Amino acid sequence: MKQKKYDIIIIGAGIIGSMIARVLSKYKLDILIIEKESDIGMGASSRNSGILHSGHDPIPGTLKSEMNIKGNKLWDKYARDLNIPFKRTGSFVVAIGDKEFNIVKKLYERAILNGVPEIEILRKNEILYREPKINPEAKGALWTPTTGVIDSFEAVVAASENALENGVKLLLNTKFKNFIKESKKIIGVKTNNGDFYSKWVINCA
Repeated sequence: MKQKKYDIIIIGAGIIGSMIARVLSKYKLDILIIEKESDIGMGASSRNSGILHSGHDPIPGTLKSEMNIKGNKLWDKYARDLNIPFKRTGSFVVAIGDKEFNIVKKLYERAILNGVPEIEILRKNEILYREPKINPEAKGALWTPTTGVIDSFEAVVAASENALENGVKLLLNTKFKNFIKESKKIIGVKTNNGDFYSKWVINCA
């Protein structure tokens, strides 16, 4: 019996794999996600802080800094479309003493280079006015209003469910073992549950 060939196989059903599957499910493609665990989002996607970072921290000019800024902007629409609990709370990076305040100033400069919008350096009185419970020893802080908090596991579930509703197939307890190659071209994947063939493979593990 000839095994079905997919257009795309996605390795890993965390936030990246699930979001990619959701986007690609808008097109007429046969898509398979393989996930080694017994449920989606059980790796790094379930072990993060749930903070949507503003983009002030990555080194300017890196791919991480570029993706941080672009990704931050996308979540307003994603949260609305997928009904994911999400709130832009803003955040303070608080400095205690001159040494830490110099670090905050460097973070501000980095944020400017990265294109983080609406950031400010606040002095002690401004911080205490906005948040009276902050350490009274604070000298200043970096204020990043685009920072948010999100239910990170719900984000994975919502994206994955939307992809499956659109026809994507998901195989759990299916561990990637190796690529199947023809000459130097990848034509599929070997797993503990058999071999699967495709035109493209996207590794999100």
